[in-house]
Amino acid sequence: MATTYSETPIFQDTDKEQRQRIALTVAAAFLVTGTMISFTVLYIAISLKSWHLFALYGSNILYLFLTYIGLRQIQKKNIVPGVFLVSGSIILTIAILPILFEGIGTLVGLFCMLVSSLIISQTLDSKIARRAIPVSALGGALIILLGSLPFSFRIPIPSILVITVGILAVLETAIFIVLIWRQFKTFNIQTKLILVFVTMLVTSLLVTGGFNAIQSYRLQRTQTATNLENDLIVKRAAIVDFLEAARQDVVFLGEAEVIHSYVKTIDDIADPNIVVRARTIMEREFRRFAESRGIYQEVRFLNNDGNEIIRIETDLNGVSSIVPQLELRKREELDPAKDLNYFTQTSLLPAGGLFESPISLTTEGGQIITPHEPVIEFGAPLVINTQKKGVILTNIYAEKFLGILSASGADTFLVDIDGYYLFHPEDSKRWGRDLNTSMTVGSDFPDLLTNLTSGNAGSLESNGYLIIYAPVTMPNEDAPRWYIGTFVSIDTITKPIFESTYTSLSLLLLTIIAAVFIMALLSNTITSPLGNLATAAQDVAAGRLTARVNIQTNDEIGTLAQVFNSMTSQLQGMVSNLETRVSERTAELEKEKQQSDTRAKQFEAITKVARAISATHNLQELLPQISRVISEQFDFYHVGIFLNDPANHMAVLSAANSEGGRRMLRRSHQLKIGEQGIVGYVTQTGNPRIALDVGEDANFFDNPDLPDTHSEMALPLKTGDKIIGALDIQSTEAGAFTDDDFEALSALADQVSLAIQNARLFDQTEKMLAESNAIQRQYIRETWSRLPKEEKLRGFRYSIIGSSPLAEDDSSFSQEDASEKRTVKVPISLRGETIGNLSVQIPKHEHLTADQTDLIKAVAERVALSAENARLFEETTRRAEQERIIADISSKIGTSVRMENILRTTATELSQLLDNADIFIELQSAKNKEQDNQQADH
Repeated sequence: MATTYSETPIFQDTDKEQRQRIALTVAAAFLVTGTMISFTVLYIAISLKSWHLFALYGSNILYLFLTYIGLRQIQKKNIVPGVFLVSGSIILTIAILPILFEGIGTLVGLFCMLVSSLIISQTLDSKIARRAIPVSALGGALIILLGSLPFSFRIPIPSILVITVGILAVLETAIFIVLIWRQFKTFNIQTKLILVFVTMLVTSLLVTGGFNAIQSYRLQRTQTATNLENDLIVKRAAIVDFLEAARQDVVFLGEAEVIHSYVKTIDDIADPNIVVRARTIMEREFRRFAESRGIYQEVRFLNNDGNEIIRIETDLNGVSSIVPQLELRKREELDPAKDLNYFTQTSLLPAGGLFESPISLTTEGGQIITPHEPVIEFGAPLVINTQKKGVILTNIYAEKFLGILSASGADTFLVDIDGYYLFHPEDSKRWGRDLNTSMTVGSDFPDLLTNLTSGNAGSLESNGYLIIYAPVTMPNEDAPRWYIGTFVSIDTITKPIFESTYTSLSLLLLTIIAAVFIMALLSNTITSPLGNLATAAQDVAAGRLTARVNIQTNDEIGTLAQVFNSMTSQLQGMVSNLETRVSERTAELEKEKQQSDTRAKQFEAITKVARAISATHNLQELLPQISRVISEQFDFYHVGIFLNDPANHMAVLSAANSEGGRRMLRRSHQLKIGEQGIVGYVTQTGNPRIALDVGEDANFFDNPDLPDTHSEMALPLKTGDKIIGALDIQSTEAGAFTDDDFEALSALADQVSLAIQNARLFDQTEKMLAESNAIQRQYIRETWSRLPKEEKLRGFRYSIIGSSPLAEDDSSFSQEDASEKRTVKVPISLRGETIGNLSVQIPKHEHLTADQTDLIKAVAERVALSAENARLFEETTRRAEQERIIADISSKIGTSVRMENILRTTATELSQLLDNADIFIELQSAKNKEQDNQQADH
């Protein structure tokens, strides 16, 4: 049944030019937005290669053609045919949508009904509109009917098309509203009210529908991502547990009693029957193990020579069998196990080592077996009593654990570190590395490979898919072995959202149609008070918050007027309060900025002082730098550093920045500790003192060199518990020092104390080092000056005929050589002392090159070190010999208990030691001792 929204058009003006202007605006708006939609549909059709989208594009071309002809007719003032062409093109284009796509018939039918009816009612004469609106409503009903017909070729509407067209629909609506509202002043109150109402409904439709769709998509995506992540975690844990169990299986086989018993039988018993029996038992146990696990293609035991002792094979049905020894020998002749890479690598492993191969396809004769049988090879050396007895090798059917990845409905992939698929729901994408194809995860999802190689878990949207990925890292391994991911199509996520949105939008469209109809009936009763309300609202929007609405009714409009007046009053109060709060907050921010600037300067001062301390060890240079930095950064009138004298009686001014401070330095200003001024108090007690007003402080020292001081702070300089001085800061302002200043300057005082201590320690260390070097140089000089006399050797001469020593009266070179050659003399220095010379004689017409000179100097340095080492060795040897002789004499004396024997033995040994010299040992009596003391006194 057709619905008439009003007896007259919303645009109440019946003038033909007015209706023509409105029709032109509507036609132009639909032509512009239709062109944008056509280009968008063409782009999406080319991207997705879908004939449904190409068919939609063809219908859009027809729509643009008919709309353009209608626009031209309207321009020629043929309004009725022009409007019919525009409305008809909209109906025809919308009708194609439910034929091509699923689940949108009701929505687009109602939309078509609403839009075409509005266009007709507002652009045509009321008589013509009353006849045309039922036709447009019938067109919408036919579109709804088309959506209910079972067309088999329908597809779900692509999400990208919905999103793109939705955005363009919003843009089209905005353009339409802007163009219509440009004519707003020409409308009467009733028309304006209906226009506002329709605009609000359409806006609420778009905002509510868009917001709900976005929220639903976020919730659905979050839920889907959570489900994918949980599935990923379970599968990754299952893979790790599977492989970890396989590792433990190899260790278990190596520790099995049957294999140890077999090895012991081979080592201890030569009877072949017993050995065969032991091997049979081991084969049976290995077969039972392989069949119970059901995952191993092969379980093998090889000796150190690479000969297979046991091979258990298991088919895909889980049936295990023992390969006979004869068959093993034949296989070894064709494909010796000892030549296999994994046997070689396993045999080189230490006890407890484990070999694990990548996943690869089984080959035979160098060719990949089909159907593909991916395997993982494990190996471990068999070590018994620290001796290698062979290796245990297992081949796992990789499909046994790759099947874990298809255990649930979520699509899952597994790739190696280079992005090649090891598992994918599509078999054709697997084993790209082994099959030498280019199919990698980067081929499907170009943005994913970089994210995978980062080694972190995460999520990504790429190529229309939501992907959850994570590295697969085995226990005790740092680098990922593989990367696992689960993925789902974005269309799968959005499909229920779109279905829900379509239903909601259909209900909203029905609501709009009913609301517009009701609004048209009631508009005459509310236009007048709403006009007053609109006027007041415009005043408020213009900033006149004192505007009020005077409506004396008891209906909803009266309540709305009261609420509006109340809201305006509250808004006026809120604006006033907001202005006050903004002013207060601005003041607070300014204050905080000043505090931050002050703190920054304090930190900068601490940094500069620390830098000066680390760069300078001289107190005469360091202390003035510190006083200057503190004064510049804190902007204080005077900064002085006092140091206690050695007697700890006076605090001596050692550095100052102010002019008065420099005058005090020139006359060696000092204060008596404990008696004079704030500095005297601090240097005695070790406690900081602050005088915010020096006139009220009893300890303040009125210094004529600093007449402008109004506040003073003195901080102790300490090294441990010892007071070494004070940091004195004075300002021209009363109460100039804050808590922040105190904290920062206290930290600076600690640094200054440390700097003074370090500088003093540095001076002491330098003095001690200089004294040590002087003593060492004196020792070297005296020792080497005695050496030529003691050794009776002046040096050595080296020539082409050999070497010979130099006596005291020998010259370095002959007189004949001296006349024909010239001598280059290089000092032989040891720790700054010259202990000799290295003289080189060359022909007079030749000159030494820089390299030759450097070589001679280097040789002289080595000679000095070698000669010193030789001298020290001889001196050590000589002292050791003296100690040995003294020890021998002491041991001989120690064996005697009689005084006579002790003295005789001592004299005999000394005589032998001193070339049979006469030795006298006289015991001193008390009388002789007194005589000796008297002689010593004289």
